[in-house]
Amino acid sequence: MKITKAMVKTFADLSGDHNLIHIDENYAKETKFKKCIAHGTLISGLIGTKIAKTFENPILKALNLDFVSPIYGDEHVEVFFENINTVKHNISFNIIVTTGRKKVDNSRVAVHGKSEIVLRKRWYV
Repeated sequence: MKITKAMVKTFADLSGDHNLIHIDENYAKETKFKKCIAHGTLISGLIGTKIAKTFENPILKALNLDFVSPIYGDEHVEVFFENINTVKHNISFNIIVTTGRKKVDNSRVAVHGKSEIVLRKRWYV
């Protein structure tokens, strides 16, 4: 998925997080990142989307992420799940988010972490 500057701007407006590191190129040039970066919560949302599309009716129990490298607007990211462990309806797995189109040497790990979910076949109110 491509993270666009428009997505970052829209996310800032929807979330109310107008931290200058996300929306002001002049400010960002003076930081260690040198340009605007995507919100961590935007990336977390993309991980949640991948979880929802990968597993049937997941309920998120835990999501622990380390943001180790910035993700910039107009950058492609890939979300990978590894070491998937299933015990009954409980599933745990590692998460890796890379920039670039494939998990290869020219991509870089931007986020890594772990998640736990529970699968439910039917939702009860």
